[in-house]
Amino acid sequence: MNKKKILIIAFLLFFCVLVSYYTLDTKNDKNSEVKVTVLSENEFAETITLTGRLSYAKEQNIYFDKTIGSIKELHFKEGDVVKEGDLLFSYDSDQLELEKKQIEISIEENYYRINQINEQIERFYQKEKALKENELEKIDELQLKEELEQLNLSKRMEDLALRRNLLNENSIEESIENLNVYSEIDGEVLSINHANAKDTIIDNSYITLVKPDNYIIKGSVSEYEVLSVKEEQPVEITSEVLPDENWQGKVKNVGEVPENNEDLTEQYEGLVRYPITVSLSSKNVKIKPGFNMIMNIETNRKVVNSIPIDAVRQEEEKYLVYLVVDGKIKKKEVKIGVSNEKNIEIISGIDENDKIVVGGKNFDSGAEVEIKNDSLE
Repeated sequence: MNKKKILIIAFLLFFCVLVSYYTLDTKNDKNSEVKVTVLSENEFAETITLTGRLSYAKEQNIYFDKTIGSIKELHFKEGDVVKEGDLLFSYDSDQLELEKKQIEISIEENYYRINQINEQIERFYQKEKALKENELEKIDELQLKEELEQLNLSKRMEDLALRRNLLNENSIEESIENLNVYSEIDGEVLSINHANAKDTIIDNSYITLVKPDNYIIKGSVSEYEVLSVKEEQPVEITSEVLPDENWQGKVKNVGEVPENNEDLTEQYEGLVRYPITVSLSSKNVKIKPGFNMIMNIETNRKVVNSIPIDAVRQEEEKYLVYLVVDGKIKKKEVKIGVSNEKNIEIISGIDENDKIVVGGKNFDSGAEVEIKNDSLE
């Protein structure tokens, strides 16, 4: 019996504590102090987030061609600075040099025979003149004509042979000039792979030239976003490798033709993607070519009605705010738009004079509150 009384007393004490707590909590809700704000105009930047890979903006890869010959002379080493037009290295081809000498001999023979024919023609005219002046013998006009025609024909044939040999000489000289490999950019010798100069290797370059501190990011944009992206739009660039760093850039180019990449199409579930290139404006960056980068492209700026982002709550698929009306909390559904780290756009649902609770605290509809701030923000 005593045990039963003890249980009853304990239950009554627990009930009293619970009632006291509820009474105090209700009282506190009635007297809760809140900060409020109203709609205000703020400038928002609309952005599109894309990913891409960092690479050098200017890069020249030179591949060794075993069919031309061996390397005769290399004029630079790794790390050297080069200018556009500098001779990097030369091939050594004995066969071309031999062909050049042979064609030079042929050309010399052509000139010799042409000179001989010209002398024969000159003697022919002198002979013809003497025969006519002295009338020593009767002139055979037909024979003279045939003799002259034969000389002219020989000269024309030799002229053709000379022209052919001169063309061959030009072709050989161009081939010899192609033995010289020049820099196409102002930059630096990034690497020289001597192993690739021993065999014909297509995939790996022999010499790689780059322009340091001049980077681009290559990525792709979907068909739904491509019309919003324009050249010269500002871009904020980040990397997961260096999360505390950010860099600035601009949209350099947006492709007119979609990418033909089956892996990319599969990755983005069949969406058509267009190539995009972003130039990096920042210099002396710590990142390296090949890094995966995140690009936040600013596509538009606009002034909108907004409130602090902590004034909006989400319940399932609805977005709500707390209004203070006659000292009591009233929930109101709103339609939101763009947002940034501080504010969020309110498209509809509240008026410019509504007092909106900020701070992130939850309330029940009808709870009595007291506005804390002296002036609305």
